[in-house]
Amino acid sequence: MISDSLKVFETLFLQVYYSLVSKNFFEKIVRSYSGFGIKYVLANFFLPCLIIASSLSYDCMEIRLYLSDGYVSERTQNLEKIINQIPALYYDGKNLKSDFQDPVYLYSATGLKFAAIDTQNKLSYQEKSQIPITFTGERIFIPDLFGTSEASSNKPFLADYRDLFPEKSANIDSSFVKTYLKKIFASIPELFFFGISIGLTLKYSFGFLAQNFFLSTILYGLSLLLNIKITFKIIFRSLVFAQGFYMLASPIVQFLNLSFFSIILEVLRIWRYILLTFYLFIKGRKLRI
Repeated sequence: MISDSLKVFETLFLQVYYSLVSKNFFEKIVRSYSGFGIKYVLANFFLPCLIIASSLSYDCMEIRLYLSDGYVSERTQNLEKIINQIPALYYDGKNLKSDFQDPVYLYSATGLKFAAIDTQNKLSYQEKSQIPITFTGERIFIPDLFGTSEASSNKPFLADYRDLFPEKSANIDSSFVKTYLKKIFASIPELFFFGISIGLTLKYSFGFLAQNFFLSTILYGLSLLLNIKITFKIIFRSLVFAQGFYMLASPIVQFLNLSFFSIILEVLRIWRYILLTFYLFIKGRKLRI
């Protein structure tokens, strides 16, 4: 069982490696494979998504240890610093109230604004959109929850305090927050993180397949105009296999927000498109495909 799994991963990595260095890679894909390459897409995305989910699971374990025993690790020092900055607040069963002049900002260990307490609603919508979390008087404001700020229709996530706190009223401070978070993290099952890996895999895969379906349709249309006998399936499969490295790397690059490497990935991806187009429309004329 283990040897079969290792063989699958070995084949997967070899395909990714050859897609980057082998000049005969596209010809091999055209001649030696059938189907649309959907299994290849799922396998490529599942591995980095599993790594991301494992990292989140480890973070959850570290947070549980911090909340129960007070142990501060490198992964929880941000949380420790943020929680210790929480001022005394009062929840009356509906709204959050304070006895100080707000807004008050909570900073991460690196000095970045992580949250704002704005019980008097002094911050504008634009100002709140620049902060990961804002605690207003009536609700919690989280902008751009799904990381799609380019979409004008995207709306911020709003949560009422009544949905979070079962108490009719409560004095909120760092101790209250620790106790509250301890209950939440204690209730998270380990299978939840495996579910995250599956969900992320499907999310990335469907988006990737939809994009390549669109590109394949354009290339197939060009092949008809140029009278090149090549099937839609071959074009789609070649596009998929040409981007093995992108599929392995892009989820982790996005998760870690590595903008520089994201640019490199896109450049590499465009370069693979150019090579593939050259092969299919220039050398492809000489092949019986």
